[in-house]
Amino acid sequence: MAGIPKVMNAMMEEVAPRLQRGAPVISHVVTIQGGEGDVAKPLKEIQERFPKVIIGSYPFESPQGFATNLVLRSRDQSSLASAVNDVRQMAVELTQNGKVRGWS
Repeated sequence: MAGIPKVMNAMMEEVAPRLQRGAPVISHVVTIQGGEGDVAKPLKEIQERFPKVIIGSYPFESPQGFATNLVLRSRDQSSLASAVNDVRQMAVELTQNGKVRGWS
């Protein structure tokens, strides 16, 4: 691709109409009020059950302490919905067991 923005834009305008579009990638975020290590094992089990879903774990520090954004992505809407449901259930259980402070 061209390095000059105007040239690249002109090239994309020419090529874009000819590109085939696939199924869109859908994403959903669940925020856990706890560290990555708190969710690693159960999250691995969820990932293994849903190979069509990509799960990313993105830790950060909130004013209340460590937290982790779990981003689930897939082109398969049904698999994504099931995986999100399992992640939410995991979050509920971890919260009830005192392993994390909560989730949203």
